[in-house]
Amino acid sequence: SSGINAEYGYRDPGITHRDVLKSGLRPTFQEFLRHLAEAEMDDINVHFQPQYRMLSLDQVHFDYVGALEHAEVQSAEILRHFVGQQDALAAVPGPYDGSS
Repeated sequence: SSGINAEYGYRDPGITHRDVLKSGLRPTFQEFLRHLAEAEMDDINVHFQPQYRMLSLDQVHFDYVGALEHAEVQSAEILRHFVGQQDALAAVPGPYDGSS
């Protein structure tokens, strides 16, 4: 048994992502996450692979790797390094507010 009752859309919690795809049903979010967790990395679409796989760390030297969660603070540190100002973000115009 594939673990799928197509007539009622019932799915056994232990069903594999391959069984879901073979059945013609669209995977649930939980099935999609299980697929990402269980599949071989090379079998996963590049959009869902960890970013470090695309960085070519063995070929490119990175001086700085930041995190989007800390972009405001980190961008100020980077600007301070290159521009040399104490308040480096003050030298950068803010977002357009439509007032001019």
